[in-house]
Amino acid sequence: MDIMKQLEDYLLHEVASGSGKRAIDPGEDLIMQGLIDSLGIMKLIGFLETRFGITVDDQELVPENFQNIRALADLVARKGR
Repeated sequence: MDIMKQLEDYLLHEVASGSGKRAIDPGEDLIMQGLIDSLGIMKLIGFLETRFGITVDDQELVPENFQNIRALADLVARKGR
């Protein structure tokens, strides 16, 4: 399963489960749409670190890295190298 699909599945089932969404477009703004908040970001960081074996550093905790699935996948790809 590719990174973006894994991220979408996690977001749909763990973070945005009450939203009624069945899919999230890779470019959809997760923050502006209210699909993810600060607590959701903290949960997401835990998922990223566990699932992909990366460490998200403090300087990477900027909205641009968590804005959409595409940005999250880019972060994982950069950190996985």
